[in-house]
Amino acid sequence: MKKIIIMVIKLFNYMLLLMYYVIPKKGNRVLNEQSNDVLLVSLSGLGDLVIFLDSIRGYRHVYEGKNIVLLTRLANREFACATGYFDEVIGFPDHILRLDRYNSYAKEISFIEELRKRFFYAVVYYGFGKTVRGDLFVKVFNAKTKIKFATYRIGGNRSFITKAIDSWSDSWFDKIAVADKEEMHLIRAAKLIRELGYEDFKADIPHIPMIESVDKLDLSEYIVIFPGSSQEGTRWQWEKFAQVMQYINSKFNIPCVLLGSDSEAFLAEKICNFVKHIDVINLVGTTSIIELSEIIRGASLFIGNDTGPAHIAAGTGTKSIIIMGGVTPGQHFPYCVETGKDLRSFQMPIYHKMDCFGCYSSEQFKHCNKKNEIYECVSSISVETVCEKIDEVLHNAVKGNRHEYY
Repeated sequence: MKKIIIMVIKLFNYMLLLMYYVIPKKGNRVLNEQSNDVLLVSLSGLGDLVIFLDSIRGYRHVYEGKNIVLLTRLANREFACATGYFDEVIGFPDHILRLDRYNSYAKEISFIEELRKRFFYAVVYYGFGKTVRGDLFVKVFNAKTKIKFATYRIGGNRSFITKAIDSWSDSWFDKIAVADKEEMHLIRAAKLIRELGYEDFKADIPHIPMIESVDKLDLSEYIVIFPGSSQEGTRWQWEKFAQVMQYINSKFNIPCVLLGSDSEAFLAEKICNFVKHIDVINLVGTTSIIELSEIIRGASLFIGNDTGPAHIAAGTGTKSIIIMGGVTPGQHFPYCVETGKDLRSFQMPIYHKMDCFGCYSSEQFKHCNKKNEIYECVSSISVETVCEKIDEVLHNAVKGNRHEYY
């Protein structure tokens, strides 16, 4: 019964929001086309935001003299501010996106109406997965120019209706940057910068500046373990993370630091109970994103799932071993840059290739995603494979060194 009520509430919110977004707005449009603000919209997770950081230098060049304003999830706002890349950061409350409360639509409209009081020189929507909801969100902003990346849908062939809806939502934008959906997101972002006029721009590793005000761990050496993931399908088994930690302890005697969010505390508890006789520092649920960032910066190695903190490891110069599914190979990891840097010893994604490898835009992904369990391509990755990579990194490592490109 509870599920039915939530479904009805969501449908109610969707219908009201659709009416709000689609009906033309009058009365409060700001007609100041001399606006000095460029709005960059990133409503995805932390990882996409970190990738996006590399292209900010490009937007600074393209929109020289303009203020660069970021609209991102409220949970990412403190981190985005701390990087120093933006003149202003606006946080979009995460709970609004859920639409499972009776007044969600009213809160979202109230938030959007405040933004509609401003006129932007340009709006750039940074997102690659196709969501009409995201397009609607940007549609109502007052801007001289609206730009977005070409997007693609999950799950196989599109119906005639879906194609019509996609064509309709694309018409709300003045420019759509076309790219191969298999391309690494750093490359896609760089291509748009070049299309906007900065022809010499080249994709590079995003750089997260050191945040001096944050306390560092008082350890000479440690390894960060990140067992969580916002998607259950890409979350490697906690038992395997525990076995990896036991291996690190027995062979290298290096302490492991567990990191994660409040919602992942249950994983840390299970792991700590499993490895109770070794040296583990459990900080899951106790750090902010900027604190987490500095802890990862100080680590000899990061080991975790394909999730936001793995991108923070890249941005802070920490070598990483990333447990990857076969859903979107090459789009997030390994990083692909245009500056000639060899990153093979820097990022080490581990895959278990199956016949359905690269299934994101196929029916197979929809089938696996409905199971509400770990994807087979993730659960099939062995502890032995990960430990071999650990040997490779730690046997060649010099204590305290950053990667050569940092």
